[in-house]
Amino acid sequence: MIRLSEITEENWLEAAALSVKEHQKAYLAPAIGILARGYVYRNCRGHVYAIENDGVAVGLALVREFTDEPLGYDLQQFMIDRRYQGKGYGAEALSLILDTLRKEGHYDHVEVCVKKENAAALRLFERHGFVDSGYVDETAPDMRNLICRFSPSEIRDEEKGAAMEEQIVTITIRTKGEPCGLSDEEIKKWYADRIGSMFDPRWGTPEITVALERKQLS
Repeated sequence: MIRLSEITEENWLEAAALSVKEHQKAYLAPAIGILARGYVYRNCRGHVYAIENDGVAVGLALVREFTDEPLGYDLQQFMIDRRYQGKGYGAEALSLILDTLRKEGHYDHVEVCVKKENAAALRLFERHGFVDSGYVDETAPDMRNLICRFSPSEIRDEEKGAAMEEQIVTITIRTKGEPCGLSDEEIKKWYADRIGSMFDPRWGTPEITVALERKQLS
């Protein structure tokens, strides 16, 4: 049975010895490089998973979080060892990774970059709900950026049935200064956008109403 495991003192050497087929080496980092990236990306919650089948390491995956907008998960590396390819392990492992991230629920989507010529990987990701995001990195024009979005019903699925509540928060902001030259609607939209950006996307889109009163000071 396929499962995701932590990299530990006991299994890291086994994980580091994993390798893909010769023609696949241009598509991703070597196993030791994937382990190293997990450490390098520690400040953006980089996490390396060992993909195991009945306790035997068959692959690796590296997930990190983007630190700039739009925030989300980045499936940076994903590999199945050459000896275990063609057995469906990649599809099982990818499903487990997506389920894990859905339940964690920090973000509403996962992105992955795939070489345009890597047809097998593109088919795998597309079968699991990834679509072309349309984003093109000018420094890597040979890559396709794919994105898989979680629906609100999928995020925090384990919390279905929990008690719900509505929260109504009133915020009063007083500012003084020279007239800014913006219309009332422009000012209200400015505040609504910034308040909205503070909310965690896993809780849905909040309803924000901004009331504005302008007074002439003597």
